[in-house]
Amino acid sequence: VDNNSNNKNNNNTTSNSNTNVGNNRHHQIVGTLLSEIHTLERTLQTTESHRTSAENAFVTSEARNAHYESQLRTLARRNIQLRNDISAGIAHHHRGASLSNEIRQLDRALQQANR
Repeated sequence: VDNNSNNKNNNNTTSNSNTNVGNNRHHQIVGTLLSEIHTLERTLQTTESHRTSAENAFVTSEARNAHYESQLRTLARRNIQLRNDISAGIAHHHRGASLSNEIRQLDRALQQANR
């Protein structure tokens, strides 16, 4: 009877020991998982922060791009105005040269008429 009692006690001790090992292992796994969850949460926060920064940079870039496009349109209009002004200036120059020639011819005709 004592042997049976000892065996039962030994079995209970072994069972309790196994349970403790199992519980310790379970706590280790839970601790590791919680640590990994916290790491993932921090990574997610960092990723969200980077995404927000990238979105803000994109919005700023789009605004800057729109501003540059507006400046380009203004410069293109100014370029057309300058080309038109140059063409008009050349036309005036040619007209002026033509008038100068006419005046010289009239001067010569007057000089000859006065002789």
